[in-house]
Amino acid sequence: MGRSVPIIHREAAADPQVLLADPRRALAELGWEPRRSSLDSIVEHAWRSK
Repeated sequence: MGRSVPIIHREAAADPQVLLADPRRALAELGWEPRRSSLDSIVEHAWRSK
C-alpha cells in the first residue's frame, strides 16, 4: 500500500504484544468463514472503509 501510518497513542502496559485468532472452530461449529482471511486484505479493507 506504500503509506506510513502515524502512531497516535502508546499502548497501555496491559496490552498484549501479539493477538492471534483461528477461525477453524467457528467454521466447524457454525459453518462460518471469514470474508477476508489475509492480514493484507483486512488492513486494506479497513483503510478504504474510513
